[in-house]
Amino acid sequence: MVFGFSRRSDAKSEHAIGLSTLRANGIEGKPLVVYSFVTPEHRLPVADPAGDWYLNTAIVPTLRPGESALVTKLLPGLENYYHLMGLLRKGTELIQVEPNLGSNTRSPFGYAATDPLVLAERRHINGKYVLVSPFSTNTINSHARRLGIQTIGFPDSTLTNNKALIREKEIAEKYGIRTLPGFITYDYDDVKQAERKFSGTPHGIWMKLPVGSGGDYVMHLHDASKAEIYSGRNRIRHLLAEHFRREKFEGFEGFWPQNMFSPKDFPLIIETDVRNLVEPGIGKVINGSTQIITNTNGTAEVGMMSQQITTKEGIYIGNIPLIREYQINSHVKLLLEEEATKVGRYNIEVNGYHGIQGIDWFLVYNGKNIQYFLTELNSRPTIATIAWMVSEKLEADSWVITNAYTTKPMTSIDDFISLVGDKLASPTSIYDTKERIAGEGLVVPIAFRTLIGANGKTIPSTDMKIQVFGSDIGHCHRILNSLEEKGIIFTERRD
Repeated sequence: MVFGFSRRSDAKSEHAIGLSTLRANGIEGKPLVVYSFVTPEHRLPVADPAGDWYLNTAIVPTLRPGESALVTKLLPGLENYYHLMGLLRKGTELIQVEPNLGSNTRSPFGYAATDPLVLAERRHINGKYVLVSPFSTNTINSHARRLGIQTIGFPDSTLTNNKALIREKEIAEKYGIRTLPGFITYDYDDVKQAERKFSGTPHGIWMKLPVGSGGDYVMHLHDASKAEIYSGRNRIRHLLAEHFRREKFEGFEGFWPQNMFSPKDFPLIIETDVRNLVEPGIGKVINGSTQIITNTNGTAEVGMMSQQITTKEGIYIGNIPLIREYQINSHVKLLLEEEATKVGRYNIEVNGYHGIQGIDWFLVYNGKNIQYFLTELNSRPTIATIAWMVSEKLEADSWVITNAYTTKPMTSIDDFISLVGDKLASPTSIYDTKERIAGEGLVVPIAFRTLIGANGKTIPSTDMKIQVFGSDIGHCHRILNSLEEKGIIFTERRD
């Protein structure tokens, strides 16, 4: 089978997480999308349960006719808002479940307290569905089977989401994958190599847990000294131990013995800070992401490319589209497509993964010299996937998806519209969207962290994820500035 890539997504397309995943796997049926990032398995990407549980509702504005979604209960008025906007149309199905906050003896967030599949076991789900989930494990699949839901047969996500594997020398050489200079630190000898390699680097190094997510369990180290490296290792180990305790996962000492530098099966990654590769005065860096879909016929469809927005600590904030805003030329665009298909080929042949995935990378420009470095593979739909599909539905080219924080808790969609303002946030017919985006602009709520429980109980939150649309990226940033004047900020408060 000849591996290649398709430019189908350059034309007008209709991508959807459920339908696109079934097509990629050659399966017919009605997809039931459960977009949950908080999982029952400590070897999966370790998300902060209090921070990431709410992202299961981000799937809703992406749904296309023929898709169903199982989500925790939406903010009052939000479902109707999406209908008025044309983001939810006839032929889509939304199944909402409510956490029972009154019976929780533990944190109300995380697995299984806010997991849609677990909560759905309290009710009967009619119809024939095929589960589409970011992660595949025996536990998740058994919940689906108890509900009478077919599963796809994805490879175990503990394999496909181990971000250290693609850095193995044999794999990187076989598939021509170029990663940032760095080391997989299985033992103390690997640490010594990192010390020698990165000694004296002006911008330090990064240390990552290969099952981290969204910038969690990522540490910037000021230098490559033994003391700094061990300090980073100890901080990551402490954070992970806290996660095990909070989620009541058993066997932390077996997973990461104190006398081992890294977890036994998930070695820490140490890599250079990309700024160390930039020539002072002439160089620049683009931190980007590419969406790809790998198919059972051995092809990869290259989708949206975007720039990633992160804090200086490496925490993910959001994305903006890349090609138009940076005016990437055809040579660089082809480079990005070719590098993406190398990763897609690896994911098919080594992991057996077919479906949507996001890859993160750096482009380093030193004058006319351009270098590409892969940073990680996420074998699942990502938040950038959500932005891609919402922007397709609105036929919008310029946008920013970002975390947003305010001082006023969001308890209904009316709170959101009141805060953002009618001109930017009131629902409008999808047929008027282009004119509106070109004029005032548009702010679409993607997900709210307010937890709506059973019997009217609510845990309100000021946190949300939004997507801002404008005539160009400058317009989007002016909208973001206007939101800041209304008390909305885009980096999490730490006070």
